[in-house]
Amino acid sequence: MYYPLFVLLAAFIAAIVLVNVTLPVFENFFESQGGELPLVTLILLHGGRFFSEHLILIVLGILLSGIFFATIYDRIAALRFSLDKLKLRSKLLREIELRNFFGRLSFLLESGVTLDEAIKLCAAATKNLFMQKKLTEIKFLVERGSNLGELVAKENFPPLYVGLIVTGEAGGELVNMLRQCEAMADFEVEEILRGLPAKAEIFGTLIAGLIVATLVFAVILPIFDMTNLL
Repeated sequence: MYYPLFVLLAAFIAAIVLVNVTLPVFENFFESQGGELPLVTLILLHGGRFFSEHLILIVLGILLSGIFFATIYDRIAALRFSLDKLKLRSKLLREIELRNFFGRLSFLLESGVTLDEAIKLCAAATKNLFMQKKLTEIKFLVERGSNLGELVAKENFPPLYVGLIVTGEAGGELVNMLRQCEAMADFEVEEILRGLPAKAEIFGTLIAGLIVATLVFAVILPIFDMTNLL
């Protein structure tokens, strides 16, 4: 992750130097000649000044907004539930939740806890409200005689995990199959994390390229206009 971070840092430093050192020179020249700076240059110039003059207020605003959002998030259950449901759309966060669920459930079953009570404890252990709700519903139906494999299939668990759970229930090897599910989910998490640096490098390079391109246009356009003024 160091490379994209350094590239972005270099791009931001170049932007700060350009806005505070180079662009004011063009502004003074154009004012003395009665001309107008290009729109891109004006946006960068005035945006940089606004940021420099109100830096403390901007930082305070970001901090207060973060505190306000965190407070609202903790107190409004409906908001937390919606955001937790949205989190599970991310493959990484979904696989982490499944890995934790499979690991906890296999450990509890191996310790002699009944299936319905083990699912109840797994629901209490997760911090994801949407996952809690789904596990509570599964626990309720398991108490009434439903099979775990059928229930997780209805909740759109990945088919491979569903197949292992169904096989484990049918053959009396549910604990071993849950361990297999945990190992597979753990592998998926590692694979996703292994690919993140490459994606971050591409994303960081694109952002840095956009910043540099904007800076280049902000400098070149006034230079071309200077020829007309002279």
